[in-house]
Amino acid sequence: MEEAYFKCCKTKKAGNFVCINCGSIYHKSCMDRAKNISFIDGTRVLCCTQVYDSDSSLLAHVKNELDLSKRLLVEMEKRNLLLEEKIRDLERDASKTSVMSYAKALSNQKKVPPIIIKPTQQTPKGTIITKIKSQDNIQDLNISVDTVREVKNGSVMIKCNNVENNETMVREIQKIANLNCEIKTLNMRKPRVKVVDVCEDVDPVTLSDRILSQNFESASPDDLKIIHVRKNKKKNNSCIFVELAPKLYHATMRSGTLYVGWQHCRVYEDFNVSRCYKCSGYGHSAKKCTNQTRCQYCAGNHDGTACPNKENKQCTNCLQSNLKYKTERDHKHYAFEENVCETFQFYKKRAMAQTEYN
Repeated sequence: MEEAYFKCCKTKKAGNFVCINCGSIYHKSCMDRAKNISFIDGTRVLCCTQVYDSDSSLLAHVKNELDLSKRLLVEMEKRNLLLEEKIRDLERDASKTSVMSYAKALSNQKKVPPIIIKPTQQTPKGTIITKIKSQDNIQDLNISVDTVREVKNGSVMIKCNNVENNETMVREIQKIANLNCEIKTLNMRKPRVKVVDVCEDVDPVTLSDRILSQNFESASPDDLKIIHVRKNKKKNNSCIFVELAPKLYHATMRSGTLYVGWQHCRVYEDFNVSRCYKCSGYGHSAKKCTNQTRCQYCAGNHDGTACPNKENKQCTNCLQSNLKYKTERDHKHYAFEENVCETFQFYKKRAMAQTEYN
């Protein structure tokens, strides 16, 4: 394309004011000083007024340009419609032959609960797991085992890749002589939600039936269970912890709310991670805590309500993890800041792994 230059300043390249008749280009500053130049819009002008005998001629010229623009717009819209139709056809063909992704297939799989082999009498550490691994009949079955490890008090946890292998493993372990242990399969948890800011007086006995009737018409009473009602005397409201069947859980999380009596209350997922308000740790409550008191603000050996050093953020959980397990977790946060605490995220993932969402 040939380069255009200003008519007013011939050594400079084109600017933004162009004559619609002769194509001359002008500076904005020069346009302010020019005479006998008509402005059509923000970029077009008419400097050749002698070409037009009257204002009607100028109007006709502008109308012609407008008609051309309209015709071009109609043509572009037709092309867009054709392209959209082709895209829909391609998507329709792709959906017929679509293959489920690995991530989606994995999420749709039913979770396999672990097997716990607990000794019925005190045995030396490693005895149970050694006996199980030494059995030739179990090795010959070619069972796919995801995890086998020793846990607390000499117990052993085994997790297979599917329910059938789990059942086979339990039968074979029961055949081991002199094992002296209790074998049980842990039940997967149901998802839990937290209903907040419930201002009405709630009766846990009738509350589950009320929530079911107001929110889930075709659900059965076994699909919903009230776990706990926590009352806040300062705000004069309650927080309700509810256990739901997977289908009700997904419907609730999509809407983000539940009807409770005369209220429309917000709902959040509860990961069922218990937190101790004495040592600020996870996995137990303050009533059963045997640890030393730890501050939730600075990780000091004092109660958090009387912390003199709140500005020095230190997470006692991440600090203990770094010292005990040689991890490299960031500890420059409060112990209750769950969004940034890597220790909480660890317990959260473990709780989710024990929850049946499908």
